[in-house]
Amino acid sequence: LIAFRLSGRPDPLALLGGSLGATLVWQYARPPADPWPLSVRGVGQAVFGLVVLVAVATGLLLSNWAVGWLLVGFGGGVTLVALPTLSERGSLSTLRRRLPVGR
Repeated sequence: LIAFRLSGRPDPLALLGGSLGATLVWQYARPPADPWPLSVRGVGQAVFGLVVLVAVATGLLLSNWAVGWLLVGFGGGVTLVALPTLSERGSLSTLRRRLPVGR
């Protein structure tokens, strides 16, 4: 926040959003112990993750709105940390089971 205030550029907000998103998901979506399988499904999931991250980066380049940078950075951090866990189990239900909602 200090870097954003001093520079007036939205770049630091993307880093803050990415850090917050990654930290939040890290608490519930631990990385799998085994590496991703070299299969059609494993490669497809890796490509999907790359496409999402490219979309996030494109959103950053096209936006000049500070809150947009924060949200896009948050989405990138969440995607980067959650994708390996989701690929291990193959569904969003894995992440939902680990969230402390209603407990």
